[in-house]
Amino acid sequence: MLESIEITYKVKEETDILFKVLKNSRKLDQNTIIEAFDNSFKVSKLDTMKILFYSRDIKAGLGEKRSFRIILKHLGKNYPDIIKKNAHLIPYYGRWDDFYSLFDTDLEDNVMKLFRKQLERDLEKRKPSLLAKWLKSENTSSKETRVLARKTIKGMGFTPRQYRKILSYLRRKINIVETNITFKSYNKINYSKVPSTAIRKYKKLFLEKDKENYLNFKNRIKKDRFNIRSLKYSSIEEVLNSERYNLVEIN
Repeated sequence: MLESIEITYKVKEETDILFKVLKNSRKLDQNTIIEAFDNSFKVSKLDTMKILFYSRDIKAGLGEKRSFRIILKHLGKNYPDIIKKNAHLIPYYGRWDDFYSLFDTDLEDNVMKLFRKQLERDLEKRKPSLLAKWLKSENTSSKETRVLARKTIKGMGFTPRQYRKILSYLRRKINIVETNITFKSYNKINYSKVPSTAIRKYKKLFLEKDKENYLNFKNRIKKDRFNIRSLKYSSIEEVLNSERYNLVEIN
């Protein structure tokens, strides 16, 4: 009985610490984040993974990208089986480009196979996933991005030309804002699906070329802010008891 109480207390203590660390992770170094994760993972793998996915959850969680990717790489190197069981949840709570954190781990080949399989599915679908949006492109000024793009092309077994054609085709299908800007089809932009960084970057252009639709979108956002805030979880108990994170698998 006493031992059971001690275990329960230890689980609560370590998961509480992880919860607080991930809520403030932007101020913390990589080692501090990994240490808090490992301490929590040792006492409760399931609760720890729920907290991790909550921290990445774009819709109802913290939306933290950096700390999630740090831990994802750590898991890929040390606990790959956990990632294999929950890989489908990464784009569900986060984004497809989170998988790049698993490059240079034992799971890199698995990621390549997953990317290729999903692209093949998307080419057949009327509504493809957002994978093509987040895959790295060669035509960029960032050296790091170009390196990742070349690794992606080689790993999936495409030629650079095949890869460019597939991305171009799928990006048109998923209505990426840059594609609409290139073809001057501003009336086709679905602002609700445009990342906030792109909204800020192209604000002047939207006001010039598509003012009415853009302002209508901004007004809807103001009305929806209360509803978005109501989705957020404020305590660790709410996270661990939420059906939203019951998708996580351990065994």
